Amino acid sequence: MKFGKTLRDSVIQEWRFYSVDYKAMKKALKTSAADDGSDSDGGYGGPYEEADMDEFFALYEESKTKLDRFYDDKEKWAVDYMQTLEDRVEALRDTSSNPPSPSCGTDTESSSDSEEENNNDIGNSPTSAAVHTLTLSRSHKRRVSTNCSWLKDEYRRVGKSKHFQNYIYAKKSLCTFDRELDLLLEFLSLNKTAFGKILKKYDKRTGAMIREEKLAELAESHAFLDGEVLAELKDRVVAMIDE
Repeated sequence: MKFGKTLRDSVIQEWRFYSVDYKAMKKALKTSAADDGSDSDGGYGGPYEEADMDEFFALYEESKTKLDRFYDDKEKWAVDYMQTLEDRVEALRDTSSNPPSPSCGTDTESSSDSEEENNNDIGNSPTSAAVHTLTLSRSHKRRVSTNCSWLKDEYRRVGKSKHFQNYIYAKKSLCTFDRELDLLLEFLSLNKTAFGKILKKYDKRTGAMIREEKLAELAESHAFLDGEVLAELKDRVVAMIDE
């Protein structure tokens, strides 16, 4: 698959406007190559005048400007939202859900004491043993039923608690933010690759040697393409998700 298609298909539609205009720059190169007499396979076929590349570099600078504006907005949003999520998680740490002990615990102990007393009174006759076994079985079922009922009630109580609802909301928000950071990091990586590839095509078609110089300039002016700030935010998000 050609990189231009990969770039377009990998970037979500709302962000395509801010992406490197790889397709237009590639077209500008082809047009200039045809006008200047380069060979059909795109190799260098004759001298290029600087004026021939005006459109290419205009698109190149426009792509840099759009990316810069896009990233500034996204980084500010990400940093602010990260603070909001950290405050939300900190508030959850300060509160805790302490469900009451099951009231049936005392009943269970009483039942156990009663059963122990009954055991001491039971004779050795087969009939007495059978009746006692049946009584124990019914008593056990009643206790299990009581415990299950309490557990269901407790699940309902916890599910309705404000703390639990806040916990679920915070967890979902963290997971969604983590995915958004992944998309942003992928977007930056794709656009960094796009700059490198289109500059390589420029060198190939013109016979120039500007790729390394332009990439060095880009590393200074658009250092955010490495995604260091967003990657650090992602590490903090993952740590909170794993708590």
